Amino acid sequence: FPPARIRVNPVSADPASVLPGWAAPAEQSPGPDWKFRIPNAEGPFLFRVTGLPDDWMLKTVTVGGRDITDVPLEVVRGGGDTEGVQIVLTRKSATLAGEVVDARGTAAPGCTVIVFPEDRSRWGLASRFIRSVRPDSRGRFSVAGLPPGLYRAAARDAVVEGQWEDPEFLELLLDGASRVALEESSSATIALTLAEVR
Repeated sequence: FPPARIRVNPVSADPASVLPGWAAPAEQSPGPDWKFRIPNAEGPFLFRVTGLPDDWMLKTVTVGGRDITDVPLEVVRGGGDTEGVQIVLTRKSATLAGEVVDARGTAAPGCTVIVFPEDRSRWGLASRFIRSVRPDSRGRFSVAGLPPGLYRAAARDAVVEGQWEDPEFLELLLDGASRVALEESSSATIALTLAEVR
C-alpha cells in the first residue's frame, strides 16, 4: 500500500493533557520515501499508526535501538530534534472472529465487543492490544491486527467511547470475559453471550 494511506499518530501520554492544545502535534502521513516528521512535539508521546489495512499492524517503535513501542518517548522542546524513530509494520498479526447472542440465543448486533489482553500491564492509553468493534446485523464480528498473546473478549450493551482504555472498566469485565490465546499469523473464533447489566 502507498505511504500516503497511513498516518503516524503521536499520542500524548501526559496525564495533565486532557484535551490537545491548539498547537499540539498532529498525525502525519509519511512521504514517498516512508520518512515522517512531526513538528510541535513536546512531552511524552506514544506513536501509533492509523489507516492500516486490516491484516497489518504496528509491530515495534524504536529510537536509537531502544524499544519504545509501549513506553512514552519524552520529547523536550529546545533540546534539538529527536531523530531516528523507526516504526516497523507487519502482516503477521492475529485475528479473532465470532458472533454475539443474547440470553435467548438471538443475534445481538447492537452491542460492543471488547477484546483486551489478560496481562494488566498492557491495559491503558493507546494500547495495541485492545480493540472494540460493533457486530454486523447478524451479530458477527471480526477483529484483526492483534499482536500474539492471551486475550479476553466480552460483549456489552452500553459502552462509552474510549471506556476500554480505563483499567477499572476492564477489571469489571475480566471475570466474565471469554479467554482465548492468539498466536502470530493465526486466527481464532469465539462465541460470546451479551452480558446483562446489573
